[in-house]
Amino acid sequence: MDCGCSNNKLIPEQVATFLTYLSLWEKISKEKCPVLVCEDDVALHPWWREVMNNIALKAKKGKIDLDPNKPLLIRLGWGENKEHKNTMFKLNREVRMSNPCHIITPVFANKLLKEFKTINNTVDVFMHRQSYASKKFGWTAHPPAATELSWS
Repeated sequence: MDCGCSNNKLIPEQVATFLTYLSLWEKISKEKCPVLVCEDDVALHPWWREVMNNIALKAKKGKIDLDPNKPLLIRLGWGENKEHKNTMFKLNREVRMSNPCHIITPVFANKLLKEFKTINNTVDVFMHRQSYASKKFGWTAHPPAATELSWS
């Protein structure tokens, strides 16, 4: 299957991962609160609580809306790089492939399901780069609260 990637082929494991996320989004879309998604190969950084507290503070100040009835994605973790060393908290719209650790609302999950047509790319590219929902309702926390062990 052609995915437009440098290796230009989706492997069966990538298709299986995408199918897993479709199932996960179905489940999340029925929840009554935002959901923290952590893959099995994630390590939380020592400052993860500070990141979560900063997100809660931003919500309290009205900078972001954690209402489960509104679309929201907050990217919290990706493969380790220099961004993991910066300790100054910020929340911005920069895109990171953050499937390993993120917060998603039921409405956001539903938007992803509605946008989905066919598996023609990896799930992280669809979710974080291609989806309209991510472009409009996606945020990225810096420093990341977690790192993906299988990538790092």
